[in-house]
Amino acid sequence: MLQLVNHTPFTSQLLITTNPEGEDIAVLCIKASFSLLPEVMLAQEQLPVQLSDEFIGDPQSSSLLYASECLLAKPGQDIVVNGAAWSPTGKPEPVFDCGISIGRFAKSIRVFGDRHWHKGNISTPLPVVSMPLVYENAYGGCHHFLPDQPLSPQSAIFYPQNPIGKGFCGRRKKKDIQGLPLPNLENPQQLIANIQDTVLPWSLGYIPGHWSPRKAYSGSYDSQWQQQRSPLLPLDFERKFFLTGAYGCNLPPGSLGGGEKVKLTNLAKQGLLDFILPECEFKVEVTFDGQTSQAELALETLLLEPDHNRFCLLWKTEINCHKNPLLLNEIDISLTRGRHFSD
Repeated sequence: MLQLVNHTPFTSQLLITTNPEGEDIAVLCIKASFSLLPEVMLAQEQLPVQLSDEFIGDPQSSSLLYASECLLAKPGQDIVVNGAAWSPTGKPEPVFDCGISIGRFAKSIRVFGDRHWHKGNISTPLPVVSMPLVYENAYGGCHHFLPDQPLSPQSAIFYPQNPIGKGFCGRRKKKDIQGLPLPNLENPQQLIANIQDTVLPWSLGYIPGHWSPRKAYSGSYDSQWQQQRSPLLPLDFERKFFLTGAYGCNLPPGSLGGGEKVKLTNLAKQGLLDFILPECEFKVEVTFDGQTSQAELALETLLLEPDHNRFCLLWKTEINCHKNPLLLNEIDISLTRGRHFSD
């Protein structure tokens, strides 16, 4: 019987599945949860590996709060932030910036209070203390131009990168734009200036699999696939589908490894948070058919949740089962190095 022996203080999950090439594999996930304040340290509650997508509400009309972590290995790394942007003064402000930087990575967001189109111009933003970093507040949306008919491609048009956002004009005529809400979250380098502007949804949260660009990487599930390939993934499937981070938040493999300085600006009530990303090294011993070898884990996701005073790191590896998963006897995990935190 297969045994997963975890000697680390972190949570783990093992999934037996097939890779895009149709080979039997075991996917090992290790997830570490840390608290942010008063200092970075091992969290008392170690969150479990996320088994499935979890949305804020209806999956068709709300943001993806947590993406499934029980997927095949990513071809890179994701940085994700759940939470809100906070006014730097602690008082209501009409406009302010927030952002994150880690090593060479940086992303900023311009935050606006509620505003709308008024006679072809943008109204003055209403002051706010905080703004949720959800895609409902980013550019996008759906124009249901035949509201007496059910939503369908014949009665509505939506923005494929974010069908639940604000500001997408669709097929509306200029006279119908009056009062249309604009997004609260924008790219400071590409601000909306006129009604015709189309921009990427600018946030830091997970992107669902049925939105662009992930949907384009999922492959073709046509009659040929059903007859010749099912239940394996389509031949045109791309592993980029597993990258769930927002635009600009997908990094090449190995970009983050621990030891990098993290700086969060106006992503917490405290205004500025900075800390060093923990360095963790593992030893993973795999016993297959009585023979023991070692597997290499790769860091693939950094999830930051400042409003919950925590962040999580997720590592993953794929283990080839050589066409016989029943011969996989044991996987033994130990932590050989862990700096900048204590248990």
